[in-house]
Amino acid sequence: MRLIWTKCRPLPLRTLSLLAAGCLSTALAQVNLYVPNSTTAPPSMSEFTINTSTGSGGGSLTAVTGQTSSPTDNNPLRVAMTPDNRFLYATTQNGYIDAYSAGPGGILTPIAVNPGVQPPGGASFLGLVATQNYLYLADKTNNRILVYSINSANGSLTQVACALCQLNAGTQPTNLTIDSTGTYVYAALLGSNQVGVGTVNASTGAFSSFTYAYTGSSAGIAAGFNPQDLVISPNNGFLYVTDGSLSGNVYAFQISGGTTLSNPAVIPTGGILPIGIAMDPTGSYLFIANNLSNNVSAFCVAVTACGGSAASGLSLVAASGSPFSSHGNSPQGVTAEPTGSYIYVSNESSANVAGFQIAKSGAGAGSLSFLNTAATGTGPYFLLAHVVQPLNPVPSASTWSLAILGTLLAVCAASLYRKARCHGA
Repeated sequence: MRLIWTKCRPLPLRTLSLLAAGCLSTALAQVNLYVPNSTTAPPSMSEFTINTSTGSGGGSLTAVTGQTSSPTDNNPLRVAMTPDNRFLYATTQNGYIDAYSAGPGGILTPIAVNPGVQPPGGASFLGLVATQNYLYLADKTNNRILVYSINSANGSLTQVACALCQLNAGTQPTNLTIDSTGTYVYAALLGSNQVGVGTVNASTGAFSSFTYAYTGSSAGIAAGFNPQDLVISPNNGFLYVTDGSLSGNVYAFQISGGTTLSNPAVIPTGGILPIGIAMDPTGSYLFIANNLSNNVSAFCVAVTACGGSAASGLSLVAASGSPFSSHGNSPQGVTAEPTGSYIYVSNESSANVAGFQIAKSGAGAGSLSFLNTAATGTGPYFLLAHVVQPLNPVPSASTWSLAILGTLLAVCAASLYRKARCHGA
C-alpha cells in the first residue's frame, strides 16, 4: 500500500512536537482514572491508577497510592486536566469550579475546593474542557459558556471577559469538546437542539465568533435531536454527538473550516438513551454509553484498521457483538485511556466503573472484552482517564536506551501523523 501525499495536509512543527510529547508521556508516565461521584456524601472524587500493560492484569484499576479519593463541592459531574498534566478541574451542579494541582502519581492537592471558584450570577455546570491556558465551562442555567485563564504557576483561575459567550439564540449548553489546536470549542445546546461552535481568540481565550452550526430540524429528523455529549476526531475532521433520546442515535458530522458542519449521518447505536461518548486516541474506534439500556455501543470508524474503506469518518460500522453489557445500571460516562487499549464506563446507579479491553485486529476489531469492575462513590458521572506525572522518577538511561527510546518516539509520532492526516487511495 502506498501513501498518496497529495491527500495529506502538512502538520506544523508544533503539532508534530506535541505528538512526540504525547508518545513520551504515555511511554514514561502513568495513567490515572478520575471519577466524580455526583451523589456521594460527603462529596468526593474517586481516583485509580490504570495498569496500561497489555499482559496479565492489563487494564486493572488500583486506588491511587496515598489517595483513594479527593473532596469536592456538592454534586461533582465532570473533570478536565491541562495538557501538561499539572492541573485538574471539576464542575459541580451547585455552580462551583473545583481546582487541584496534580503531583507525582496524580495525587491531587486542592487549589480551590469547598468552596471552589464561583462565577457571578450563579451557575449550573456540566461540561468543561481545558487547554494549557484556558478553561471553558458550559453553564446550562444561564445559557452561557464561561472562560477562565489558567495561571501557569499555580493553576488558579481568572474569569475572561467574553461578550459572545452569552448565547443569544441557543439554550442550555450541556457538554463541550475542543479541537486539538485549541481554536474551536463545540457545544451541545440541549435546550435548542443545536450544536454551536465558538472560535477562540488565541490572545485572550475569548470567542471572536459563535456559530450555530447545526439545528436538529434542518435535517428533517422526525425524532428530533437532543445533543448530550460530543467528541471530535484526532484529525479535527469529524464531530460525533450522542442524541439522548429513545431513538438511540449518534450523529456524525464532517467539519469544514472549523465552524461548518455537514448534514449528519445518523447511525443507530443499538441502545436506548445514549449519553457519554469517547474515541480512542487514533480515531479508529468510537464508544457510547447507553443509559437506559445498560450497555455500551462500539463502532469502527471506516478505516483500513477496522476493515472498512479509508474514505470517510461518517461511516461507522458496529463492532462485532455491539452493544455490550455495561456490567452495571445507568451507564453515564465513557473514557478511553491514552494508550488506546482500554475504555472505562461509569455506571451511575451501581456505584461502579467497568473496564474493557479493545480488540485491535481481525473480524472482531473494535469489540470489547469485559475486564472487571471497581467500586466508586455513589452516582459516578463523567469520568476521565489521563496521563499523570509518574510517582517515581524515571531512572537514568544509557546512551543506547535513549537512542532506542528516540527511535520508538519517532515511530509513534509518525504513526499518529499518518492516522491523523493522511487518507489512503
